[in-house]
Amino acid sequence: MPGATAKEGEGYRMSDLDRGDAYLFVDYISPALDSAIGKSQVFKLPLDRYVIGRMPDSQLCLPHTEVSRYHAEVVCKERRYYVVDLDSTNGTLLNGAALEAHKLYGLKSNDQIQIGDLLVLQFEDPSVTTVVASPKPFLTERIWLDAQDGRLFVLRREVEPPLTKLEFRMLQVLHERQGQTVARDEIAAGVWTDDLGEISEDMIYNTISRLRERLRTYDSNHHYIETVRGIGYKFVLPGPN
Repeated sequence: MPGATAKEGEGYRMSDLDRGDAYLFVDYISPALDSAIGKSQVFKLPLDRYVIGRMPDSQLCLPHTEVSRYHAEVVCKERRYYVVDLDSTNGTLLNGAALEAHKLYGLKSNDQIQIGDLLVLQFEDPSVTTVVASPKPFLTERIWLDAQDGRLFVLRREVEPPLTKLEFRMLQVLHERQGQTVARDEIAAGVWTDDLGEISEDMIYNTISRLRERLRTYDSNHHYIETVRGIGYKFVLPGPN
């Protein structure tokens, strides 16, 4: 499966793009792949197949152990592009939804292809009229909770060291009820185990305070957790600019 490496896209500018071609743009990249991608930010798609994987003969080579040998591919059939997961170990997502292996999924401009939690690529086909902008995966949102591994990303930066299990669960409970007031007794029931006895307001307050401080370190321009006096707390995202 010989093909060009990730460096093929280096040097392209928006003004250089041929409106008869389709492209993948880097929307998010993990620091673990910085050396592999380098300055490449856009990759021109051929009119057959474009393979993404760990093997050197992949058109987009991502030499990382979380990437499968041949992870995913973009294929062109009768001038329409599709994305296919090649039975990868860590999965391929299209607009935040996991793909079934070896199944064709049609692409339209602004669609987001996510490779594990390492890379998000935006598909653009200038020759096709965009119908609607698709929702982006969690990695491209202001805040992302990776419940499986207990990781938190704020403004695309991973919070390190990670939150404690207690802090992460607290954030989950509030985030799941985004924009709604969550009473203190609901927080206690959702965060602490039943064998700890009565949960005091101080225990909740102290955990909230630590969580606010961790979030403030990564985004000092917004207070994510609001106090609703006499009731509980509310998780709030900033509105559109």
